[in-house]
Amino acid sequence: MIRFLLLAAVLPLASCVTTPPETDRAPAWHLNGRLVVEAEGSRRSLGIDWQQFEQDFVIDLFGPLGLGVARIQQQAGQVTLDRPGETTITASTAEELLLLVTGLDMPLQPLRYWVRGRPAPGDVEPASIGFVQAGWLVSYGAFADDLPRRITVSRPEGKLTLMIQAWNP
Repeated sequence: MIRFLLLAAVLPLASCVTTPPETDRAPAWHLNGRLVVEAEGSRRSLGIDWQQFEQDFVIDLFGPLGLGVARIQQQAGQVTLDRPGETTITASTAEELLLLVTGLDMPLQPLRYWVRGRPAPGDVEPASIGFVQAGWLVSYGAFADDLPRRITVSRPEGKLTLMIQAWNP
């Protein structure tokens, strides 16, 4: 169960067609909503507040009653995971942090593109309900003002669903 909770904490921080190159600098944006992580036969629902500042980000995850579960922050090429009452864990990338905390090797950088409704730069395989990139099926359930309101990212070992309640693009 601990591994599952840590996975939930780190994830909000995977014939081919190549997407057009995009700038490596993501625009600043902010979203909040609900995150549901299903893995290892368990399901966990968390509140999420994600602020993206070009390459850097701050993701706060909340449990029941708005109590803080974790803060994942990338700043100046360093990623940290802070949990109340525990030692801060530091890594050079979000993927490295996930590997340190859970033992899982998953691509996390594409998430900042996927939550904005587009594939990350690189190879993409079209799918009937979205697209496949880095081994993950990405599908969208709803849009408002050209931004996703519901995103599901899945592969056989797990599924992440993000229900966005508010955007500040």
